[in-house]
Amino acid sequence: MKTTFTLLLGFFSCFLYAQEVHSKLDESLLKDNNLMMFSYKEDSYIMSSDSLYTISKKPMEVSAHGLDLLKYVFVSDENNGFLVNASAGMVFSFDGEKFNRLDNSFEFKSQYDHFPFIRNNAFHTFGGYGLFTYKNIITRFNPQLRETELVRAKNSIEEIPPGMYRPIAQLNKNSLYVTAGEIYNYKANSNQFETYLNEVWAFDFDNSQWFYKGKLNTDLSTAWAPETIFTQDALYFNKDHLVFLDFSRNELTRYLQPGVPIESIVDLTYNKNLGGYFYLKRITKFKKELHFIDRSDFLGTLKEVDKIYSQSIPWTIYVIIVLTFILILVLIKKRKRTFESRIRKNYKPFYSTLTTKEKEVLDMLLTASPDYVSFPSLMALYNQDLSYDSLKKKLRSTLDSLDQKLLAFFKFKRVSCLEERKCIEDARVKEIRLMP
Repeated sequence: MKTTFTLLLGFFSCFLYAQEVHSKLDESLLKDNNLMMFSYKEDSYIMSSDSLYTISKKPMEVSAHGLDLLKYVFVSDENNGFLVNASAGMVFSFDGEKFNRLDNSFEFKSQYDHFPFIRNNAFHTFGGYGLFTYKNIITRFNPQLRETELVRAKNSIEEIPPGMYRPIAQLNKNSLYVTAGEIYNYKANSNQFETYLNEVWAFDFDNSQWFYKGKLNTDLSTAWAPETIFTQDALYFNKDHLVFLDFSRNELTRYLQPGVPIESIVDLTYNKNLGGYFYLKRITKFKKELHFIDRSDFLGTLKEVDKIYSQSIPWTIYVIIVLTFILILVLIKKRKRTFESRIRKNYKPFYSTLTTKEKEVLDMLLTASPDYVSFPSLMALYNQDLSYDSLKKKLRSTLDSLDQKLLAFFKFKRVSCLEERKCIEDARVKEIRLMP
């Protein structure tokens, strides 16, 4: 009973909390077209053209941020928060109250719609578009030099993903996965110069190499992230449903009945401390409202799980498989020709070196090859008035002589060209055949 009361109290507290925040926001603020929502550690914020609102605190705090009127992107992890201008170049740290400029650089204007992430406490970016080029580079901000530097890949240019912007990406341990970005359409007609990447690539920071992972199973061309989260916690809007991606497990989860119509959401941020989302809801073309919703209520209960990509085999592997198959066929053909076929091919010159009995024995062995011929069958070629021991000696003498002539004529690098065994049905009977 006590647990139920606590849950109900928490629910109504969140509801009243959202209403209180909403009531204190100036309507003129919500008309600002330069709003950005983000969360850092325990708090959530709305950044306007000139001010920073801490919407998760009671009472809500407001302060001037003192930044230039530009488009910005915010990204954070458990220990760091970074703000960067939309085209990259200018990097700020965030301590929960104010932004501190870290770089000694300028606005690049070359990486619009890049993907920002944090690795080893350092700010990184991937991709972007600007100065008429699509980027497939990874950059790292060096706090000692106060400059952005390139993270180099060991691959050749044919072994890396194409340049792209607005990619869906995720950092998992030491691998950066990228997919679904806008890329240049080399088969473009007059109406379509861009298409979207339906492949998944991964960059391994340990080896500084790109790896092709496979083809997308789901159309993510319309998917977009309302906030920048570079882990598997990132939420994507895709048409009328929500999507979570876990590239390390190759798992895509769709939530098919979200608690809020996706088309009505202007911006959103997840507050882990409160266990829910602050979001701006579009009421009319010129009016927005701030709301809060619990995570489970927002996601809904109806979901389905799928694979993100099909792990297809790269063309290089296909080439290796085909070449290996051809090599095996050649070896098999060569192996067969080296023994039976080679003997048949050299029938006349080789047979001229044999005795009559050696020819008869070899003919029986060739006819049966690759099967065995029993000693009694071969002994039938000799005079049957002889004793059994005499027949065995004559056959053995013929076989030994034939074997030596085969080795000498064909220059085989082996001890013998003949293989003997005991009969499977009757161990008292010996069998022999040409070596396969």
